[in-house]
Amino acid sequence: MKMKFLITLITFLVCSNGFSQNKELIQNSNLEKILVEFPIPYKDALNTFKKLKSADDYFYSANIRTKRKKSELDSTTIYIAIREYQYSIKLDQKHWASYRNISRLFVMINRKDLALISIAEAIRYSKKEDRASLYKMKSLIETKPNN
Repeated sequence: MKMKFLITLITFLVCSNGFSQNKELIQNSNLEKILVEFPIPYKDALNTFKKLKSADDYFYSANIRTKRKKSELDSTTIYIAIREYQYSIKLDQKHWASYRNISRLFVMINRKDLALISIAEAIRYSKKEDRASLYKMKSLIETKPNN
């Protein structure tokens, strides 16, 4: 009886270890998808892109850049902001607000797939009290028709 229990326990531990490794691979794959750098439409626009030091610096720079009405944002501004949020995430992979905001921008450029991955990461790393609004945002993205 003890031998059967030990075999079951070992089998469980081996399987659960494989599962966690697979889960980690999927999470890394999703992160890589989010961090693919999109080309910025105008090469001169790169001059406005600064080298900053921290995840928060990139986050606030992108945030300031996109604090306008949606209709007033041009494609260059959107892509530069995406890149800044990507850099913020590269520097701090648990910066949930960057995932949330980059998700909004992915919706604007009709990349619903990346928006859903990003909002899932935001939910994963956010505080419990912030999750209700993130789940609502995820629901809105899911119901948004593909263009």
